[in-house]
Amino acid sequence: MVDPDRSSDPIVELARESHRVRNEANALQQAADELQVELESFEDWLEEPDRRISGLKEDIDILGEMLERLAETNHDLEDQPTTDSPDHSDTDAATLWLEAWISYRVTGLLIDDLRLEHDQLREWHQRDGYQQPALRDRLEELEETRGEIGDQLDTLAHPKWRERFSIRLSEIETTLDGFEPPVDWDEVQGALDRLRE
Repeated sequence: MVDPDRSSDPIVELARESHRVRNEANALQQAADELQVELESFEDWLEEPDRRISGLKEDIDILGEMLERLAETNHDLEDQPTTDSPDHSDTDAATLWLEAWISYRVTGLLIDDLRLEHDQLREWHQRDGYQQPALRDRLEELEETRGEIGDQLDTLAHPKWRERFSIRLSEIETTLDGFEPPVDWDEVQGALDRLRE
């Protein structure tokens, strides 16, 4: 009589091991391919001054889009009635304000990071006689816009929202203050994810 349970059969074990090794090899090959693409992209960035400026401009444009979304959120919050009772709509408004405040704080870190990148690029290009990244005025304009958004967030914040989120606000402030340019954005995202749990 043949045992229906062949989970311990050497042939079955060999097949499982072969399947595992093949999966690991495929994963390693994919990682190697991705690394090669990243290396080629980095080499192009090193060799092409215009590409470096273009990359910085794209990052600054992303900051601008973030600030536009924050301004829209502030507008939405202005339309939200706030009361002293913890009803559903007010809870939604409080959460919306908190997420906007977190994004606002992150944009400050992003501006610092972009300013450092701009200054380093400017120094590098000046030393080697390349075109200068004339983006400082755009950064200053966005920083001014961010300041206006921050003032609006402060005005829109209901005292009970600050009381409700006081511990979390303090933790986020402390955490983000611990990052300095050049910023590891994966670490920032991980830290914020943990604080949101």
